[in-house]
Amino acid sequence: MSESALYVPGRAAHEIERENQALKRSIYELGGIFNEMPGDDPYVLNQFLRYVLDFERMEQGAKRPLRSIFSPEFVFPALERLPPAQLQLKLEEIERILWEHRIFIDLVEDLPLEQVYAYIVDHVLAEEIPVEFPEGLNLHFTGCSGCCSDCFQLAYCEVGQEACLGVES
Repeated sequence: MSESALYVPGRAAHEIERENQALKRSIYELGGIFNEMPGDDPYVLNQFLRYVLDFERMEQGAKRPLRSIFSPEFVFPALERLPPAQLQLKLEEIERILWEHRIFIDLVEDLPLEQVYAYIVDHVLAEEIPVEFPEGLNLHFTGCSGCCSDCFQLAYCEVGQEACLGVES
């Protein structure tokens, strides 16, 4: 979290509001944008602005390939060489390593394991991730670009079925 002081009981609202203005300037200087709801509690807004600023700093910071969180010895076998039981174990191992780095794969629930594995190997491993994550920040890979017509999850996605194909669940 950013360096400025967190909420301290008795800290004057005008001090927090002044800090909020400074945080907003810092966010804008980094190219960040955000929507602010009128009437926000200055203390809640302060916490929100800190997270936005931390995120913007992270986005501007050094990157590394996601593949680098796995040891050089970690093998991603070709899908056709993984029988179902081994595929399940390999995915559990991959997800454990990702979880340790606060990275999560959030695909639709009923997606076949073969498609989950292919998505990770073909797309997720190639991603660039921040070298450092601010405290409390996680990365989520959903596989959703918002373009249903090209989506590998469409057949299993209730939202896509309803929104893009007009199929009601």
